[in-house]
Amino acid sequence: MTRNKVQNKSAAVLLTVIILTMVLSVIVVSIMSLNVSQVKTSQSIIDSMKAEYLGQAYFYKHHAETTLTGTSANLPSSESSILNQKKFEITGSILPSVPINEIKIDISF
Repeated sequence: MTRNKVQNKSAAVLLTVIILTMVLSVIVVSIMSLNVSQVKTSQSIIDSMKAEYLGQAYFYKHHAETTLTGTSANLPSSESSILNQKKFEITGSILPSVPINEIKIDISF
């Protein structure tokens, strides 16, 4: 009878260990997927900020050229920059409007 009780306890311990292992595996997988999701989201935000700064630099470069020459300089059709192995393509155009010209800047990455 004591041998039967020892086997039952061993089976209960084994079952408990298997259940805990499965639960912990699910928790670890969910934590890992959250981390990957946060990395992708933060990288997207960083790329958007870089694109915004590149657009501002493109605008101020055109503004400085216009101010120095005293005439409305033509915008280059496109520029490209590579930051951290990611290519940013900047395209600008002057939109004629009343009373001043507007500059439209498109950035793709």
